[in-house]
Amino acid sequence: MGFVPAVDDSTPTAPVGCAADVVDVFVYVVVLNLFIEYFPAVISESFTLSLLTAVLLLIVALLVSRLAVRRLLAPAPRGFSAAGGRSPGR
Repeated sequence: MGFVPAVDDSTPTAPVGCAADVVDVFVYVVVLNLFIEYFPAVISESFTLSLLTAVLLLIVALLVSRLAVRRLLAPAPRGFSAAGGRSPGR
C-alpha cells in the first residue's frame, strides 16, 4: 500500500465565509437599488456608489454582530444575577 495524503491539496480553497459575504453584498446591492428605484428620496449617483454602500453596510453588520455576540458571551459582573439585578443576600 502506498502513502495516501490526508488532505487533497489539488483543489483551491477559499477563506471561510467569503462566498457568503459576496452573496450578502449582492443582496444588499439589490435591496439598495430597489429603494433607489421606488423611493425618490433615496439618491445614488452610480452603481459603484451603490456597491460601496453595500460593502460598508456588510462591514457594519459584521462588526455589530461580533460586538453583540461578545457582549452576550461575557460573564456577568460579580454580585449580579443572570436576570440583571442584585443577587439575594447581598
